[in-house]
Amino acid sequence: VNVASNSVMSPVPFKFSHIKGNFRDKIISPEAWLKAKDTLYRDTENDRYLTGSIEGKTIQKSSSSKLHINAPTNINSPSKEKSGALLVSRGEKINLSELKSRCGQINESHEYALDRGVKPITLKINSENASRLRFNAVSLLPCSFLYDANINPRETIGKVVDIHHSLIENGCDGSLLSESWIHNHCRWIIWKLACTERCFPCALGGRYLNYASLINQLTSRYRKELSRAKRPALRMILNRDIASSKPMILCVSLILRWTVKSTSTIEKQETSFRGGNDELRLELTDGWYSVPALIDDTLKSFVIREKIQIGTKLLVCNAVMVGNEDGIDPLDSSYQPTTRKCPVVLKLAANATRMAKWDAKLGFAYCSSTFKSHDGMFLTRSLASVLPDGGNIPLIDVIICRRHPMLFLQKIGNNASVPKSCDASRYLNQGQEAHASKIFEMERQHVVERLAESVEKACSKEVDERAPQQWTRMMTDQSPGDYYERLSVEDRKIVDTWKDKRGVLIQEKSQKSIDVKLTEESFVARETTPLMKFYVRSYIPHDKRKSAREEECNGAILTCWRISEDQSDILKEGVVVRLKNVGVRSTLHDGMLQLTANPKTCIETVSKQPQNIQLVTAGYFKRSYLSIVRATIMSRKLGMYGGGHSHLGNQSGVVDIAGLLIKAVVEDNGSSQTIYLYLTDESGLVLRIQREFSDPDGDPCFLSWSQGNCVEESDKIFICRDIRILPFDHVENCGAAMWDLTSTHLVNFNSPRIRRLRKFSTSEDGKDALHFSNIALEAGICVNSKLGVDHGVAIGYIVEFSLSSAERNKVASIVQDASEQSSRWWPSVIAHVDFGKASLLLLDIPMFLFHKLLRVYGDDFQDQLDCLDSHDELNIDSILDNLGRVARDHGDLLHFVLGRKTMTETIHLSSGDSYPCGFEAKHLRKADHGMLTSFYLNDTSK
Repeated sequence: VNVASNSVMSPVPFKFSHIKGNFRDKIISPEAWLKAKDTLYRDTENDRYLTGSIEGKTIQKSSSSKLHINAPTNINSPSKEKSGALLVSRGEKINLSELKSRCGQINESHEYALDRGVKPITLKINSENASRLRFNAVSLLPCSFLYDANINPRETIGKVVDIHHSLIENGCDGSLLSESWIHNHCRWIIWKLACTERCFPCALGGRYLNYASLINQLTSRYRKELSRAKRPALRMILNRDIASSKPMILCVSLILRWTVKSTSTIEKQETSFRGGNDELRLELTDGWYSVPALIDDTLKSFVIREKIQIGTKLLVCNAVMVGNEDGIDPLDSSYQPTTRKCPVVLKLAANATRMAKWDAKLGFAYCSSTFKSHDGMFLTRSLASVLPDGGNIPLIDVIICRRHPMLFLQKIGNNASVPKSCDASRYLNQGQEAHASKIFEMERQHVVERLAESVEKACSKEVDERAPQQWTRMMTDQSPGDYYERLSVEDRKIVDTWKDKRGVLIQEKSQKSIDVKLTEESFVARETTPLMKFYVRSYIPHDKRKSAREEECNGAILTCWRISEDQSDILKEGVVVRLKNVGVRSTLHDGMLQLTANPKTCIETVSKQPQNIQLVTAGYFKRSYLSIVRATIMSRKLGMYGGGHSHLGNQSGVVDIAGLLIKAVVEDNGSSQTIYLYLTDESGLVLRIQREFSDPDGDPCFLSWSQGNCVEESDKIFICRDIRILPFDHVENCGAAMWDLTSTHLVNFNSPRIRRLRKFSTSEDGKDALHFSNIALEAGICVNSKLGVDHGVAIGYIVEFSLSSAERNKVASIVQDASEQSSRWWPSVIAHVDFGKASLLLLDIPMFLFHKLLRVYGDDFQDQLDCLDSHDELNIDSILDNLGRVARDHGDLLHFVLGRKTMTETIHLSSGDSYPCGFEAKHLRKADHGMLTSFYLNDTSK
């Protein structure tokens, strides 16, 4: 469609003496154009001025920037301009965005389109029925679809024969035009023209979709594809002449659905859970040809939620063409993209698919201001936009924040001692792998030695059945040596040859038999796979704005299976690397995205490495060893905000720690054992690190850890990396941490923090602090803890028990309700504790803690406790008095862990005094007199 600018004459050289003036800014009616056509085709002297005929329809811009579209003239004339453009201003195409800026907003109302001249049939055109559209033979405008009974076929044009004839008259070679080529391109051109006219009815309503525009655009496609042999994107991909992984923009032309019959109950339940049993495919087009697309579950969900609809433009990359390895032509009769049995499909993944702008040009995508292509793949901006079940990531830049040691994944069940029904997998560190490999080789050698003797006898017997007669007679003779001396030269040669051959045959057969036996007993080889894990964050340059989600969900765990030496040299902490076609697992682990790579994954460093300040802005921090104070603060914060599993996915809870080892405690859990290491430093605070050993005998670290030999005797410094902070333990009054799969124990490591600790540990103050922390830990006293915080410690004697007013009301209601006489009542009792201050400490003790008191006070306390089942309100005070008497008689010093109550109660004693009760007991045990005495003496000596 040609557009004449506002400053030029009409492009057609009219030279008639009876016509004066020009056609600038004139809107010519269709009848006037037909008269002009008849005049132009007369044999006159003005024929020499004709350069063909009027080219299609002409759009001119008026001074008010309103687009005017004139009716078409001769449809059979060849076009010199680039046909198919919406607008042409001064010889240049005007794209859709420019058309929108001139025409205003895109129309979405059918009523508005009809009011602006869009024909009702134009509103019905879609990608399925576009090829069946017919035009009026006089007005050349759309009038009906094929097989419309209300229209006379003789009054319409648009059949393949008509189009073929018009293209030949337009200068096209009829031998190059096939029926399938015309039918295919008519479908896409008519759909495009109809959609454009519906979107901009003010300027194009009732005038853009016509037979002349169809012929002009077909002529342009003929020249480009058939005459100049420039194939479009999808045709080259279907011909297998270019990789289907190249970035390209395609439009959704159809959503194909097929009902899949479920053969089993499980399949029916799964399809019901997914929301139906329909198989979804998309038909995608580049405007020239189409291809069926097989989409993953994530893209299917987008289709179901109507985020992807017909007309949506998609930017796809890393697509995989499946079927017809030798290629197929899209005009072949066997290629039917809308059928389920199409021999070719294009597999798409959500992580390699993006929504494209509405005005994006279809076909191969090239670099622009909004799209950057790197090595033929688009760069994923952030890990926050990666979907767990969305397939591989084409390209992404990440920072290696943490590098963890080598691990080995062992498949359990390949050993004779493990049943094959118990197949599973477990991770081993380097020490466990070396120990397991040594044990396996020893067991395998033992099995080979056990089998060798019996197998060799059986193989010798089998081989001797094929022995020559000379050998058989010699071996059956009473004196084989003398028999050999009596043999002739030829017989001796036969015997010697067989002797050498026999040894080789027996060895080969024995080895085969042993291998078969080893296979039966699962001793062929250990199935272990080496791997390395890395914590990575996507690198976004500081000059690009980050969203809140990109800041929050910007980390992932990268697992490299069978990592190569080149990859290991590249993947170092603080380096920005570019990952190509990296895999994404379908599930999260500890709330973290899981990426996978293998030796074939392309990993390369970014040519221009960012500066340190840019790395810090992106979320990378160099390793530093935290003090016990900072670790304790982090542990307390996790406890305050309900820490635990909700924070496991946050790598901010994974830290490096260095401290002085106080003691090691081993806890037997039956099949596994747990070791607790207690560390301290200059602060005197204590951090507990727990590590579980599922196979203590198979881990060489267990013995050294259990005996506390994991540190040097001279300085007692324990250094570890990547341990996970846990909520504060108020029972032991210390911070807590957990040894993770990726944690590392370092020996003889040197850093400023380690040097300070080593200097402190060898000093007299350090030795005293280490001893004092050990005593405080055994005594259950937190040095820096007070009763004024939410948790605390109290040591004292129970002198009396009483009930709160709320509990007394419960007693009265239970006594009145006879139906509850059989129910067991456990009241919450107030304990009066003398902890060495002027006033008593009142603690709310739940009944489950009374079982702890049974261990202290014995059977006398149990007898009084059983009396609480009587539900007798008159005896409740006497029972509590008896319990208090038992406690006073025993006179045991108790250790309480306190927690602050949400509401403080006032307790009125029988003596008339009133005390507030604002704490409840979380844990209690009998205090250690010896450790308390040592703690007191050490504390007062300072």
